[in-house]
Amino acid sequence: MGLQRLLFLIMRRQPPRSTIFRYKPRFHAKQWYQRRVHGDSETQTMKAEVQAAVTWWSREIRRKCLNMILVRRFQTALTKQLFRKLRKHWWPDEPERGSAYRSISFFHQLDPVLKRAAEHVGMHRPENLLESAYEHIMFLNPGRVVVKRKSRLVEQIYPLQKAGRPEPTPPLRERPKARVEPKPRPQR
Repeated sequence: MGLQRLLFLIMRRQPPRSTIFRYKPRFHAKQWYQRRVHGDSETQTMKAEVQAAVTWWSREIRRKCLNMILVRRFQTALTKQLFRKLRKHWWPDEPERGSAYRSISFFHQLDPVLKRAAEHVGMHRPENLLESAYEHIMFLNPGRVVVKRKSRLVEQIYPLQKAGRPEPTPPLRERPKARVEPKPRPQR
């Protein structure tokens, strides 16, 4: 520390900078190791939904692209892109919150997430590979992944519905039945 700086600090009667600012780690090594090995709790809850979405988009690409190595690389790149996009926008308690942000669409132009994943892998003209998915929009919500085409439900990807057993629907709120009493007859 220079002499002028020291004199300046003495005149202002402030302790040297080294005692004011101390390094405070954001988290300890144990926490870092647990996150590295086991993943964040947010990441754990969205793994199944992301996997279902990646499987659907890669199936659409596989219809035109015969190179399975390229398709697998696309799956890996899309998984990373989706985790990066959804990391701070995932609320299991409120599944409808942020639904529009989490959507992946292919209307007129390809969604940036799909485009980045395809460019990362080296796919040329991913729009042509995804022709079958034109005008589709996928909603990735906690606990549910749905693909719609022109605002109609096309298929529910996650959770899978078993054939022959429809998913149980929650009971509707029943209105209390009105008591219908007979009108009193006029006495003669």
